[in-house]
Amino acid sequence: MKRLIALTVAGCLGAVALAGPAFAELKAGAKAPDFTAPAYLAGQPFTYKLADALKKGPVVVYFFPAAHTAGCNLEAHLFSEAIDQFKAANATVIGVTAGNVDQLADFSKETEHCGGKFPVAADDGAKIAKQYDAILAQKPDWSSRTSYVIAQNGDIVHVYSNLNPNDHVIETLNAVNSHITFGRMFHQGEAVLASTELVAATNGLGYVIVQFQRGFQIAEMWSGVIVLGIIGVLLALLLRLVERRVLVWYHGVRAAERSER
Repeated sequence: MKRLIALTVAGCLGAVALAGPAFAELKAGAKAPDFTAPAYLAGQPFTYKLADALKKGPVVVYFFPAAHTAGCNLEAHLFSEAIDQFKAANATVIGVTAGNVDQLADFSKETEHCGGKFPVAADDGAKIAKQYDAILAQKPDWSSRTSYVIAQNGDIVHVYSNLNPNDHVIETLNAVNSHITFGRMFHQGEAVLASTELVAATNGLGYVIVQFQRGFQIAEMWSGVIVLGIIGVLLALLLRLVERRVLVWYHGVRAAERSER
């Protein structure tokens, strides 16, 4: 705890010492320049390729002025402590610097700095930093303290530039989680939309079928009514005929009775 407090104080003092305007960083929505650079992870050298890292998920590229300087020591320590949270979001972290690149092997493995948790890349001549507009104005051969969150499609989704190292981790972690959440919502929304369209289409077909069924039911109902109407008319005619026959018979009987009298 005392070490972390000391690192924090030293980092703030380092930020004040380096205070000055940095060049304008790239903005969210821009395409992140691809790069390949020599790097170190836990002291072991390898070649880092941004394109390969993006195939696995979002990437946090954080530029820092120089290894083994107060603010950069603290920033590396904070990233190493939070690395499991980035992994949980399927994101990877890469530190990039043009300062003290000959010390990066040790810097990458020292427990109080990177602790072997994530790689750091050497940017000789600050060439990568220039592509990302992350140059320290008062020391152009060093990068500024600027962090980028890059989506898998290569788009920059978040930028944070501040010589104070304290908030770079929380800024980038929140951006990664927000990006992941939005992505899930977007894909869920697409799925819901597709499902809704399918249901609508199915319901539309069902509606047509139901209407046909209702039409047949109505036709059957009316045909039954017509048949009953015809039967009713025939019965009425039959009754009228019977009535006439009865009347004829009755009048015949009465006439016969009168003639007998």
